[in-house]
Amino acid sequence: LVSKLIQLYNSDENVGIVCPNNVAIPHDSLFSKALKHGAELRSYMYKCYNCGNNIYNCRGALRLFNVEFVSKFKWPQVPNEDCYGYWTAEKLGYKFLFLSSTDIIYFLPDNLKDHLKQSTRFFGVKQVHYKNFSKVMIDNSLNIPKWIVLKAIVLYFIKNPLKWSIYISTLIYSGLISKTMKHGSGAWDISISSKGIRN
Repeated sequence: LVSKLIQLYNSDENVGIVCPNNVAIPHDSLFSKALKHGAELRSYMYKCYNCGNNIYNCRGALRLFNVEFVSKFKWPQVPNEDCYGYWTAEKLGYKFLFLSSTDIIYFLPDNLKDHLKQSTRFFGVKQVHYKNFSKVMIDNSLNIPKWIVLKAIVLYFIKNPLKWSIYISTLIYSGLISKTMKHGSGAWDISISSKGIRN
């Protein structure tokens, strides 16, 4: 895995960050399996958007950084630090590359409480980082073409309407809860059910 990331990194001296494909692993509960369905829906969109080379695939499970790039700035204590790294790379003229052929797994939570700990902190990402980066740059990087979003929604509804409905309802609820929260801290509660050793 690491050798493939390094090979891609070495293909272009202007590469600042390289990430593999993130694959979600659910628990046995219906709720966790619905989150898996949602993760696959999002992954489909992210791979369609700019061939996967976008902010949504710059995620914390595993990232390879250009040493020269990270030496040019001091990493502040901010929420969504993977987004901060992506925007800093773009600001300094470095590229982000997505390695779709290599997977790294991460575990999903098995209950709503743990899921909210993870999901709600992503809703306020734009407002928090407008003070650090250009509003135009942030908005453009987060703007997935509508046809990709619509295609993914229809495709994954057809695949499993029940899991789709649970996921979309959870997504809407997370967004509403997020509006009542204060965003800005670099620290967050750990989602216990998504951590630890799994058999």
